[in-house]
Amino acid sequence: MNKKPKDIPKQNDLAKFSREFALGVLHILPNCKQTLRKNLKDEYYVLNQRCIVDTENHIVSLSSLNQGMIDFFGKGIAIQAIVGVNGSGKSSLFELIYRIINNLSCLLNRGKRRKASEQLYYIDDLWAELFVIIDGKLFCIACNGDSICVKKDKFEVISIKAFENNMPSQGTVLMVDFIKWAKECLFYTIVSNYSMQAFNAIDYGCESCFLIDGKRRKQYVEDRIWVNSLFHKNDGYLTPIVLNPYRNNGSVDMNREYGLTIYRLSSAMIYAKEHNKEFMKDYQLHKIHYTYSDS
Repeated sequence: MNKKPKDIPKQNDLAKFSREFALGVLHILPNCKQTLRKNLKDEYYVLNQRCIVDTENHIVSLSSLNQGMIDFFGKGIAIQAIVGVNGSGKSSLFELIYRIINNLSCLLNRGKRRKASEQLYYIDDLWAELFVIIDGKLFCIACNGDSICVKKDKFEVISIKAFENNMPSQGTVLMVDFIKWAKECLFYTIVSNYSMQAFNAIDYGCESCFLIDGKRRKQYVEDRIWVNSLFHKNDGYLTPIVLNPYRNNGSVDMNREYGLTIYRLSSAMIYAKEHNKEFMKDYQLHKIHYTYSDS
């Protein structure tokens, strides 16, 4: 299927949507609970050669030596890998990143919950910093126990607390301010892990978490596990992270996953046909065959 000239995006339009994004450094702070960091030490884990760490002064900065790698895989595409032997902590590194995003989401969404979204739970004793590179600028999401702050080039952009002296903090993020800085430094995370052992709720049952609603004291929620809230996608992207595939207490329904895949593929191909676009090279929608079952 050949594209018409009007369907080809201009170079300026590509630049608008092709933003640079890369993980920089994960810094585990000394107060981080052992059950959260597992066998990882309280130190800096450099995930990108564009970042330089001054461990003595606790400073993370960007290097200009690897600028040529920005568009190595294509415009707006960055590929990173964590390599290590079994048990070295690869999954633990990623899970700390998920926890940081979860806690940030939990505080930002306080008082903004939608009916279709899952209730998020704030993870206790999480002390870690995530440095990310966005459009050549270094941002840091710092989770310091009951508070979280986002920094841009060492300057604090926004700070918000979950509790103050075990009482709910009344601090909120104004939507106008949130939208302004979210455009610069927030990102959406899609996690895909089809390993049989991944994201089993039982493995996270020992992690204490709280319900953040601005009304309750700091009190553990006994019958809730934070990871179960991150499997749902129908919240209008209110929660900036989703785990795939959906798991019900650790179990994946492959028949359900197959049905969802067919549904999404059909939707994409219908959209492509109606808008005269190419979804997959050499493939286009021919017909859709419907069946009905009353069982």
